Amino acid sequence: MPLLGAQGSAKATGKAATNAEPAVANKRSTMLVLKLNATSAARSLLMSKQRSLLALIGIGIGVGSVIAMITVGAIAKTESLRHFIELGTDILTVRPSGGGNPWDAAIQLEDALAMADKVPAITVASPWSQAYGAFVYAGKEIKRGQILGVTASFEDLHKLEVPEGRFLSDLDFRRYFVVVGADVAKAMRQVSSEPFIGQSFKADGRRYFVIGELAQVEENDARTFNPNNAVYIPISTSARVFSNPSISQIIGRISPDVVHTQATRDVRRYFRDLDPDLALRVTSAAQLIRRMEQQSQLFTL
Repeated sequence: MPLLGAQGSAKATGKAATNAEPAVANKRSTMLVLKLNATSAARSLLMSKQRSLLALIGIGIGVGSVIAMITVGAIAKTESLRHFIELGTDILTVRPSGGGNPWDAAIQLEDALAMADKVPAITVASPWSQAYGAFVYAGKEIKRGQILGVTASFEDLHKLEVPEGRFLSDLDFRRYFVVVGADVAKAMRQVSSEPFIGQSFKADGRRYFVIGELAQVEENDARTFNPNNAVYIPISTSARVFSNPSISQIIGRISPDVVHTQATRDVRRYFRDLDPDLALRVTSAAQLIRRMEQQSQLFTL
């Protein structure tokens, strides 16, 4: 019996060795093929050095371009989101979209001022109009820039600060008062070292009295104007002095318990009931953020 057991074991060992031989042979064959392919590829690259170098450069440029595009898109998205968050994601804007003659799509001032009272989804609304002209101080032209007709709530909605003097109030009805932006104030100080609060100031040929100075404001793509290079007068005054006093934009704050889509529909309905032919663009910050995210995803794909 022991002899039979030994013979059986020897047969099993021999059988395993026989089965292992093809596997080893296949592995060696595969390694040989890979070696030959690598040798052939290296020989081809060496024989066409210039073409190979250009191909590698092209691949590097292509990969680098894709990475750069995705990175720039991500940075731009992050920066834009920061700008909107800085002003608040509960902001809604209303702009005329008639095209051509700006009078074709005129929002009436009284309707704009009444929007917050008539639309429950909006807690506060601030319309503004604009003109452009030269700024003159102490008898010298110091700058040219925007002249904005605004309401008292404009300061809070746009996160503006007034370190010197005060901002415009609702009591400044049709008064010839002006608040100057930081860059305008800097230009005024280069002309005269005297305090300019209470002094005379001309904008587009009209004389005003300076009542305040804005602090420097960081550039923000969410704003459609440059706060530092502008001056601000009561919107009731701009309605009298601007050649085109139509409303350029209304900025409003959405109520905390209302979603932005509902607020947008309510504002559109409010103006449609007043004038069915009035063409407007009503956009919320949340909508703009969503569009930017979709564009970023498209670039990534």
